[in-house]
Amino acid sequence: MSAYRACRPLAPILRTPGPVPRCVPRPRYPPTQATLTAARRLFSHGPRRPWLHNDAHDRLRSARPIFTADNVRRTVRSPRTHTVVVVAVLAAGGFYFSNLQTVPVSGRRRFNCFADETVAELSAQQVRQIELEVERQGGRFLPAWDPRTRLVERVMARLIPVSGGGALPRDEHDGAGPAPHDTWWGGGQEGDGDKSSSSSSSSSGGGSKVDWEIRVIDDPNTMNAFVLPGGKVFVHSGILRATRTEAGLAAVLGHEIAHNMASHVGERMSGSIGINILLYSFYALSYAIPGGIFLIHSLGGGLLDMVFSMPMSRMQESEADYIGLMLMAEACYDPREAVGFWQRMEAASRSQGEEVPELMSTHPSNQHRIEKIQSWLPQALEKFQISDCQGTSAFADAFRRALERGTQFQTIYM
Repeated sequence: MSAYRACRPLAPILRTPGPVPRCVPRPRYPPTQATLTAARRLFSHGPRRPWLHNDAHDRLRSARPIFTADNVRRTVRSPRTHTVVVVAVLAAGGFYFSNLQTVPVSGRRRFNCFADETVAELSAQQVRQIELEVERQGGRFLPAWDPRTRLVERVMARLIPVSGGGALPRDEHDGAGPAPHDTWWGGGQEGDGDKSSSSSSSSSGGGSKVDWEIRVIDDPNTMNAFVLPGGKVFVHSGILRATRTEAGLAAVLGHEIAHNMASHVGERMSGSIGINILLYSFYALSYAIPGGIFLIHSLGGGLLDMVFSMPMSRMQESEADYIGLMLMAEACYDPREAVGFWQRMEAASRSQGEEVPELMSTHPSNQHRIEKIQSWLPQALEKFQISDCQGTSAFADAFRRALERGTQFQTIYM
């Protein structure tokens, strides 16, 4: 009450319109933190919670690695980890051996878990992309009546039957000459009990029919040809300059058909599964090593390419060279022309300065290819001599005439 009387003389000075301000006396004891907090908050609010400093830099400085050396050692020693590893290895081994196949002609055993139908469906999208790319660059596909297109059809009409991929429609290879006899390697009959590469494409080697389609791209500056899974054949007209003879063209197309016979695309897709598993395993283990994640990210992909992907690609190219050489010999083409073709390709690469070390390339060097083909020539010549190959010299003359006519048509269209 005495405090109230002490504040009363100040009331006229502090009076403002509205309610009279309440004069709060000074407390006898210093207030506590709880009292100060309560005085600043409404009675309807709950107690004030302590404010936590949640800065991102602080969280980063206090962060701990997911994988540490102690965690890795503890995980490796865990019996549960041993059980998981054993089960995973057994499952992976069963999956691997259940998808082993025998490559036609070469007899090589390989892992392939993709069906030829699946690979052909994926290649159908690639066909459309190639067509759009040719249109975007202002190119064109040669018509069916062009001599260069007829030339490619004639060579394919002799190679496809011996590859086990059926035959071209009659309207596509009229006048292409007699079709050779059936495959000499027995299709998918060899290696009974194995899961051989038998499917609905020429890559299967099982004699199933394929919807073959030949497209010749009018591009005299590009020396390339390829056959996509599903029987889609693309040939750049510039390759005809390098082949020079019909047998030389057969060496190129036989090589490309061999890739489909051996299902090399599916094999590469299957191999990429194991490579990705190995790469991600390295990523997981690298967390336990200081700076390991950056090392694996920088070098892991390149090292795996050099150790696995590139050697596999070179091996497939050599295998396609061998199978293609046997195909052209069985189709009554002189296999010695394959050596001449690669010698010309070697000279062209040297003149253009495009030589790449074989270790850094997906293809064997041209010189290495020449040496391997020369070592296979005795076997190919024996197959060529025992085949019913009459009148093959007429095809060489027809090739030269078609090439000359094709040059005239090219001049007209340009």
